[in-house]
Amino acid sequence: MEKRNKIVTKINHERLEIEGDQAFTPLAHFLRSQKGLTGTKIVCAEGDCGACTVLLGRELDTEGKLILKSVNSCILPLYLIDGAQVITVEGIQKNETELHEVQKAMISCQGSQCGYCTPGFICAMAGMVEKLKSENKMITEKRAKNFLTGNLCRCTGYKPIIDAAMSLDMNQVEMLNERYGDPSWLLEMKAIKTQSVVMNFNDKSLFLPTTIEEALQAKAKEGNLRLVAGSTDVGVVVNKGRLETPKAMALYHIDELKKIQHDDDSFFIGATVTLSEIEDYIEKLLPEFKKMLHIFASPQIKNQATLVGNVVNASPIADTIPFLMAMDAKVVLKSQYGQRSVELKNFYKGYKQLDIKAEEIVIGIHIPRMKKNEQIRLYKVSMRKDLDISAATFAGVIEVDGDKIKQLRIALGGIGPIVTRLPFIESNSAGKEFKAETFEAMAQSLPQFINPLSDLRASREYRMILSQNFFRKFFNELSSGVHS
Repeated sequence: MEKRNKIVTKINHERLEIEGDQAFTPLAHFLRSQKGLTGTKIVCAEGDCGACTVLLGRELDTEGKLILKSVNSCILPLYLIDGAQVITVEGIQKNETELHEVQKAMISCQGSQCGYCTPGFICAMAGMVEKLKSENKMITEKRAKNFLTGNLCRCTGYKPIIDAAMSLDMNQVEMLNERYGDPSWLLEMKAIKTQSVVMNFNDKSLFLPTTIEEALQAKAKEGNLRLVAGSTDVGVVVNKGRLETPKAMALYHIDELKKIQHDDDSFFIGATVTLSEIEDYIEKLLPEFKKMLHIFASPQIKNQATLVGNVVNASPIADTIPFLMAMDAKVVLKSQYGQRSVELKNFYKGYKQLDIKAEEIVIGIHIPRMKKNEQIRLYKVSMRKDLDISAATFAGVIEVDGDKIKQLRIALGGIGPIVTRLPFIESNSAGKEFKAETFEAMAQSLPQFINPLSDLRASREYRMILSQNFFRKFFNELSSGVHS
């Protein structure tokens, strides 16, 4: 297997080879300090404000064209753009004298005052155009707002920016994936992904394998290798100086880990499948989970973050874990010694403590499909509805036979060091009548089974009330249609 000791990428029209520990540099810093592309701004360094937004193309569509998506460059280390096309706000401009239609629209609609956030908005809006036009969809106000949720502006006001998006004539907008679709580069992109990257320098090392076998060998040899997926959490902690990643491995060149598929019985989501890819895939198959993912994070975050990353990060307030736990999902682990599956409800042993061996890698998540008569509801409470860290979360899956509860599965997040199932309440519900009094009794019994914590986001007492109210809401939402 051919190996490289360089990161190969393309930023706008410039092909670059990146060596040494510079590969760990956040893309935004590299753009500004090394390439003089200062349109990209750094503000929060957490992936929240969108000022650092650029377009990233790693994959090709069925027609062989680049799939360009908006990402936060402030938390994206350079080693995650190997074999990828990056387009900055400077690269969106057609040439020295002519602007892209998105840029023209921002000017004509007075979409900028101080201008600091404007490049990020333009990149996000260009990403919107790329996706909607490729899917033959029109720009609506709702879609425009959805694509721009990851961008903050504090002086212009959002109306002129939304007006700019709505004024675009999709028939007149040039597709960036065509402008940057140089056939020789697209061929090289494919070739790059067949070459593993091995970089060792000073006290740092980096490995980008192209096969699962290579990854497992590396993990068996170096158990403390940190696996980095989208860097949407790790990148923030690194930027804040609270974490170092001297020995890193990323798996995004391994084709078998990019798969999401389903049959009549289950879904399988590979380790490097992003949340935006999942959101598109499950739109009609799991609409309740789709609704949760919609408010989970900005497009920039979802275009990088993975479901497996959210699971392995093991936050007790992770929004996907209650859903997976209530669905009886399993974590699929692999090592050189074999493969095993662990039920998610048994995967967490304590705060950030996982049932995973040093030599193992999580290769995917197995999710059983819902039965015909099952219904599900997912709730979260946070300071903001969208794009905010949860104070408490709830997932409930129920099957009702006639007027009796046949089966119930409940998961609560944010109440303790790990997401929690409630086995006594679940088992005790079987055969009970599906009525308000049954769920009120469940709510009243909660203090026997949970002991919520207090922190900056919520007090113990508030979390207890929320948890009890989740049960009441669950019944109220289902009661009108659960018998149909």
